[in-house]
Amino acid sequence: MNERLNPQLVNDMMRACLEGKKPYPIKNERVIVTGVVWKYALCRDTLTEIEPKIRAALAELPEEFQASRGGGWSFLNACNDKNGDQWTGDQETMEQLVCLGLGVGLVSFPYPRDSWSYLPGGVPYFRIHGA
Repeated sequence: MNERLNPQLVNDMMRACLEGKKPYPIKNERVIVTGVVWKYALCRDTLTEIEPKIRAALAELPEEFQASRGGGWSFLNACNDKNGDQWTGDQETMEQLVCLGLGVGLVSFPYPRDSWSYLPGGVPYFRIHGA
């Protein structure tokens, strides 16, 4: 990915996955993902098409999120990139990136939702697989 991780990139990817290629896709053409706060119905074809961009964007997050390196980290830390620079201050944009990753199977939550309130800030940890 030549483009650095930024809010506009994530918002554009999410918008493309919400709109899809057809005006009203039928249910089985959607992937339902439940994020930290929101639930999204994402177009399966668009997710598949932009998976390399999603993978590259997730790879820009700190290595603590990578399952093979850090094993997962708090959602609260997803506002910074792997260089320690803040790429967004908007938790909704962070959640969109996580949900795109969930949609293509690159992100998982290691702890069940009912235990999130015990974690720092009451928000989940998440892992990135293979980014």
